[in-house]
Amino acid sequence: MKMVRFLAAAAVLLPACNNLPQGMGNLSGVVVVAPDSVWAVIGDSVYSALEPRIFTVRDERTFEVTHVSPADAAWADLRRFRQIIAVGAAGDAWVEPALRRSSNDVDAGIAVAENVWARNQRVWTVVVPAGSAPDAALPHVDPVAQSLDSIFRAGALQRMYQSRPDTTLQDSLLRTRGFGILMPNVYHPLTRDDDVSLFQSSTQMGGTLVRSILVVHETGLVPLTMENALAWRERAAGELYRPAHETLRDRVESRTLTVNGLPAMEVQGIWDGTDPSWPMSGPFMARVYHCEEQDRSYLVDAWVYAPGRPKYEYMVQLATILNTFRCGAGQD
Repeated sequence: MKMVRFLAAAAVLLPACNNLPQGMGNLSGVVVVAPDSVWAVIGDSVYSALEPRIFTVRDERTFEVTHVSPADAAWADLRRFRQIIAVGAAGDAWVEPALRRSSNDVDAGIAVAENVWARNQRVWTVVVPAGSAPDAALPHVDPVAQSLDSIFRAGALQRMYQSRPDTTLQDSLLRTRGFGILMPNVYHPLTRDDDVSLFQSSTQMGGTLVRSILVVHETGLVPLTMENALAWRERAAGELYRPAHETLRDRVESRTLTVNGLPAMEVQGIWDGTDPSWPMSGPFMARVYHCEEQDRSYLVDAWVYAPGRPKYEYMVQLATILNTFRCGAGQD
C-alpha cells in the first residue's frame, strides 16, 4: 500500500480549467464532505482542530466549518467552495475527482489538489481504506488543519504586502530613530514628532478598515511584566490616539518572547474608543522590547478597527509586522 508523503505547505498547482465555475467563499470557510456515519465520529475532532477560538474582540473562530453529506443535494452547490476537505475511500464519487487532479499517488492518507470543482479551489482528500471504520480518518485531521492554517497565513501575508514592503521607510527609521520595522507601503506617518512614530493604514473599500502601528521609547530597560506593558500602552493610547483609547482589563493575554534577539513582553487585548459620539473598538497587540546596546525600551503597539469583519487575518498581519522590529543605528 502506498502511503502519501503529505507536505503541509500545499500541493503543486495545477492549471485551472476555463469551464469551471469561480470558487465561492473566502479563505476562512471550509466545507467538509463526508458520510453522516463518518462525521458522527470525526466531527468533534474536526471542529476542535479547525475552529480553535482566536482572541480578537471575542473568541473568534479561525475557520468556519460546514459539513455536508455527499448524499445531500446541497453538495452540488457546496462543492464550489474554495476550500474543501473530502473524506472517503479512493473509489467514492466525491473523492475520485480530487484524486485524479492530485499530484500525490495515494491509496491511503492525504492528497491535495487544485481546481477540482471550481477555479481557485484547493481540496484536501483524506483517503481511507474501503470498508474501514469511521475513525480511520482521525489521524489525518490535525495535519490537514495545520496545512490549512499555514496556507491561510501565507495568503494573509501575501495580501498584506501586495503594495510592497516599504524598505525605504525601514532604512530611514534605522538611520534617524534607532529602530527599524517593515510595513507595507499603505501605512502612512501621522506625526512628525521625533520621539513618536505613528503609522496608519485606512480604507473604506468593502467597509471601514483601520490598522495602526505606534513606536515610542524610554531610556532604560523597563521590567518586562504584563502590568508594565499595559500601563505604558494605556498612557500612550490616551495621549497619542485620536480618538483616545482605553484598554479593557477584563481579559488580557500575555507572553514573553524573543524577537530578532531582543527580549520582549507581549500583551494582547481589546481597546475601546473614549469618544461617546464615535463608538469604536477592536483588538490590539503591544510589545515592549529591550534594546540593551541603546539602553532603551521600545513600546510597539498595533491595533485594528474592522467593524463587522473577521479579524484573525489582520492580527496575523500585525504580528508579522511586529516580528520585523529591530534596533539599529541613529540613536542621539
